[in-house]
Amino acid sequence: VLDIIKRDGSELGFASERIRNDKEIVGKVLEDCNRRFLHYASTQLRDDKEFILDLLENKGMNGINLLDASERMRDDDEIVISALRHAGRNIDSVFRYASPRLQGRFDIKLLVTNIKEKQKKNNEMYSHKNISSILTDIGKERRL
Repeated sequence: VLDIIKRDGSELGFASERIRNDKEIVGKVLEDCNRRFLHYASTQLRDDKEFILDLLENKGMNGINLLDASERMRDDDEIVISALRHAGRNIDSVFRYASPRLQGRFDIKLLVTNIKEKQKKNNEMYSHKNISSILTDIGKERRL
């Protein structure tokens, strides 16, 4: 069963409750697959702050998994801030999955705005036009 789950994380949904409640197995699936598989975890793991925080901070889990966390976790400052920081392009969706209480907080809105601004700058920096300009400048420097 474990080999099957490791090959295809969605198979976790067909596993026993014991396996879906095993932090090591579920953590490995989420770490290896980096997809939205948290919903296959047991109710207890989806409400386990330490487990979810570890996945976000240390295992590379995308913040989009906040959707599948418990309601209590979606209302937890530390979890939501970590999920937003690890949301990538999913920042707007992750913000929507946060509790209404946290969505209304100024500091959370400011964090979202800052992350989006940073993403915009990175996108501009790596745009085709900018890369072409950088390569042209490098070519000019080599001729000098």
